[in-house]
Amino acid sequence: MALADQDARTDVSATLERAGLPGDAVAAWFDCDDALTADYRRDTDKFSRRWRFGAELLARLAPKPTRSDAQTAAATTIAQRDRAARAAFLDRHTEALYRQLTENFSKFKRVEDLVRDAAVAVPGLVPPKRETRVSRRHARTTRQGSGRHDAQSAFSQRRR
Repeated sequence: MALADQDARTDVSATLERAGLPGDAVAAWFDCDDALTADYRRDTDKFSRRWRFGAELLARLAPKPTRSDAQTAAATTIAQRDRAARAAFLDRHTEALYRQLTENFSKFKRVEDLVRDAAVAVPGLVPPKRETRVSRRHARTTRQGSGRHDAQSAFSQRRR
């Protein structure tokens, strides 16, 4: 790991620690912080685990309206890093995923179906349908969405 990467990781750890997140959960999330490979299946497993750990860290924080400044900073940090990982995953593996979802480009699917199937094929890449409904309802009632729908939007834009 490069020195700059180690410094960034130390800064992120400190941010998450100030929010009261347990070190073992943070370490598990960091353990999945590897670079992408050319292996779609391996990266799917690794990054799905990473996004699950990130979601678990977010779930340990107080609800948005009642978060402390430290918890808000931690949530922002987790969301930004996981969003960047989703973008990198899609940059590397959009074609492989699209091939999988369309049976090697032989089946046309509506965007809604592609997103739903992508949520199953690569857990954590896009929010599951039930979470999307809850997030939209929450955003309408509180004007504060979770930001997870950004992944759904990013996926549907890259599928071309």
